[in-house]
Amino acid sequence: MTNKKGVPGQDAKTNQQLNDNTISLDPEVSPDGKRKTGPDLTPENLQKIAEALPSLDGARLETLCKYHAITPEVVSRRGYRRIEKPGQLTWLRLSEKHGSGLFIPIRGISGDIVSCQVRFD
Repeated sequence: MTNKKGVPGQDAKTNQQLNDNTISLDPEVSPDGKRKTGPDLTPENLQKIAEALPSLDGARLETLCKYHAITPEVVSRRGYRRIEKPGQLTWLRLSEKHGSGLFIPIRGISGDIVSCQVRFD
């Protein structure tokens, strides 16, 4: 039997949590669809975030270069960085549950960081 919005095979408590949105994969969002916490992700703020993140260390740099056929100079020029602490993800308005990963800046035609990707470990 399934509740109105429940999942078949789940107990009533789990279905109630799902219905109440107490189990969530991402942070809360405002009515316009944007996440409520964190700074605006302007090019200036993205640049500050990138500068605050640590550079890739030896083992991660070596792995990236070996498996993606790029040189350390390219990694440095592109500005790849390491996200080590979950709190750093909140700077990018991402949930802390993801843990660590690789910060990949996306640059506009002027060379400024206009967006970013995060590849989680």
